[in-house]
Amino acid sequence: MGTMMEVLDKIMSNIMGVTMGALIMFVGLFIEPMSSITWLPNLMIFGGAFIVVMFLSIAIRQYVDTVNPHFGRVTIIADIEEETKNATNAGKAKAFDVQIIFYGIMFVAFSLMGASWQMLLMLLAFCIINEGIALYSNYRTYKQMRAAYEERRGGR
Repeated sequence: MGTMMEVLDKIMSNIMGVTMGALIMFVGLFIEPMSSITWLPNLMIFGGAFIVVMFLSIAIRQYVDTVNPHFGRVTIIADIEEETKNATNAGKAKAFDVQIIFYGIMFVAFSLMGASWQMLLMLLAFCIINEGIALYSNYRTYKQMRAAYEERRGGR
C-alpha cells in the first residue's frame, strides 16, 4: 500500500507543478505591462514555462523508473575504468544540476532587465534542448549497459 501512495504522491506533485507553471504562464499572458514593471509579464510567461518544462522532465524520468525499475542498473561492475567513469559522470551530473538552477536565475535576471520575449524564448529553448539531450543520453547509456549485462548473463 505504501508503494501505491508513493506513486500517487509523485503523480500529483508533477500534475500540480505543471498546473502551477501553466497558470503562472497564463496569468502572464493577460497582465497589462505597467510603465514601472514592464518585466513582469515576461517573467511570469517564461518562468511558468520553465516550471512546466522542469516538472515534465521529472515526470518522464519517474515514468521510465516506474515502467522498469531496473532500467539502467547493472549488478556487476568489475572494471576500475567503469568506476572512474561513474565518478566523472557524477561530477558532470552535479554541474548539470547547477546549470539548470542558473537557467532559472537567468530567466529572472533577464526578465528584470526587460529582455525581449524572443530572448527569453531562446533561453527557454536552450533549456529544453539541454534537458532533452540529458534524457536521451541517459536512455542510450542505460540501454547499452543493459545490453552488455544481458550479454554477460546469457554467456554463462
